[in-house]
Amino acid sequence: NCFNSYAPDGYNLNRFIISREMHKSTLQTLTTNALVGAEVYGKIPMMTVRNCPVRARVGCKNCTGCITDRKGARFAVMCEDDVTRIYNDRPTYLCDRTDLLELLDFCVLNFTTESKEEAAKVIDLYRRNSQYNGDFTRGMIQNQVK
Repeated sequence: NCFNSYAPDGYNLNRFIISREMHKSTLQTLTTNALVGAEVYGKIPMMTVRNCPVRARVGCKNCTGCITDRKGARFAVMCEDDVTRIYNDRPTYLCDRTDLLELLDFCVLNFTTESKEEAAKVIDLYRRNSQYNGDFTRGMIQNQVK
């Protein structure tokens, strides 16, 4: 989770993924010998908890793998090693942002709840720098785009 040029060089990293909270203007000012990457697709973990909210209410046996908020948004709930992660209901999508992609050395597509077919579609969209057909967010990086 690097946010500046000092982090990768200070830890002697040869590659790193920028913080999800970094703005494009900050990315443009990075000076490092390390390869710079970003997560350009993926559902961001919104919360990490020890006590699963689904298990507390209905038990693991009846788990649906998601919780729903008051507006009807469905958040994926994934339990692993006594930790529960609750993921955003929509993915971050930046695969069509060529102005951003040209600043990166590599990209990460992070699949969590997608089916094999959905993942293949996203990979194809990434390869073609095409727009995503669905509900998504741009995250913080797009806030400073000119």
